[in-house]
Amino acid sequence: MRMETCDVAIVGSGFGGSLAALILKRLGLRPLLIERGHHPRFALGESSTPLADLALEQLARSYDLPELLPLCQYGSWKREYPDLTVGLKRGFSYFYHEPQTQYRSTPDHRHEMLVAASYGNEDSDTHWHRADFDQFVARLAVSRGIPLLEGTYLSGLERVSDNSSRSGKPGWILRAENGGESLTILTRFILDASGAGSFLPKQLQLSSAVDQLRTHSRCLFAHFTGVREWGSLLKESGGAVEDHTFPCDAAALHHLFHGGWMFVLRFDNGVTSAGFSLDPRIHPQPESMTPEEEWESWLKRFPSIERQFEDAVAVAPEAGKIQRTGRLQRFYPEAAGPDWALLPTTAGIIDALHSSGNAHTLFGVQRLARAFEHWQSPADFQNRMQNYSTTTAEEIRLIDELVGGCYHHLDDFSRMSLYSMSYFVAAHSLECRRCRTPEDETSFLRATDPEFRARLRQVGRLVAESPLPYEQLHEEIARLLAPDNDAGFLDLARRNMYPYKT
Repeated sequence: MRMETCDVAIVGSGFGGSLAALILKRLGLRPLLIERGHHPRFALGESSTPLADLALEQLARSYDLPELLPLCQYGSWKREYPDLTVGLKRGFSYFYHEPQTQYRSTPDHRHEMLVAASYGNEDSDTHWHRADFDQFVARLAVSRGIPLLEGTYLSGLERVSDNSSRSGKPGWILRAENGGESLTILTRFILDASGAGSFLPKQLQLSSAVDQLRTHSRCLFAHFTGVREWGSLLKESGGAVEDHTFPCDAAALHHLFHGGWMFVLRFDNGVTSAGFSLDPRIHPQPESMTPEEEWESWLKRFPSIERQFEDAVAVAPEAGKIQRTGRLQRFYPEAAGPDWALLPTTAGIIDALHSSGNAHTLFGVQRLARAFEHWQSPADFQNRMQNYSTTTAEEIRLIDELVGGCYHHLDDFSRMSLYSMSYFVAAHSLECRRCRTPEDETSFLRATDPEFRARLRQVGRLVAESPLPYEQLHEEIARLLAPDNDAGFLDLARRNMYPYKT
């Protein structure tokens, strides 16, 4: 039987787990990465945002990881790592569709919205081809002397001490199989970066609060070649695209409809990540259809989307196959203990709408890194771990509030676009804070700011319940968000076309 010892065992070697390992190594600890699969492996969660890029840059600078700095913007990524697959993301684009109706772009843009997140390509956000991106960060960890055990199946967990961080002795025993060999891992701390694998929640029998969540969605998805550009289709149909604030395909492109939406994310290598996120309470999974048949049925509902995908071929994770999930959401409000923690995407996942997942992961890594700076001061460390747990739970609740609210209004684009401004104001105002003060520890999307949260709840109630005409409702929401809205959102003169503003 083989044995490994470490200070921190990290379950999962995606970018979050591998980045955490790199930071812990810098802090003088002995991390060990445990991966059930092998790199490169398929993963969703592909869009960065200004907050994600900012957090990644701050982590790279704070913990001397210069290899990661070029990945914080599209221009530097393309220059420094031309062989690492990436996609250009200038912002967010949204288009509302009615079933069996050709989409038409109109001069007033009443069924579309573009929100720019950069001035141009050089400083743009990116789409991360996760198979390549995760492998890059994992291999960087290996190059820094961090063990990575790929192909390792964890079969059990045993606590052997309740004060491992103080005594210096192992607090946990992990049982595993690696290459047909039994493996025992002794560790003082466990960080669960397994995402949907939920290793610690299962082993510790953590209470799930998924039934408290407002968002309810399932997904059909794959990577494709041959996906046409949406902007070119708009032009062909005479659409009003000349005042788009950036090319609408260089974005997290959202096709919206009652009860769901479709994401379309383009990479520079000709591959496009695409999928339908559907509320199963409105669109239950058809038991008689294969995933491929259901995919085709959705394309046939929306003629313009069908045209965009008429030459598309699924190429990953399995050629010719569409992947289908059950409910996407999970939520474990207890995200940490004295000698264990869950990364945010293990503690909870909501939905890809507005691309919050990668930024939230990086904020979690940053908060954990600051906690581990106090590893040798048990009282400080435990206080920070408690803060990590409660803050992570509040952040997940806020993401659910913002995303679930948008789902609720997917049948009324004017109200959905109004409500989405809560997310964009939260994100942009936090970005400004972090740019001014890098050491700022404000929670993700300002989830633990009580006054700000109260205003967001007021916005949610107004959008859901107010009988005011659109212009008056718009004015009232603009007033509520004005104290934090330095980016010019909710300007009626923009007609849903928002340029980038710092």
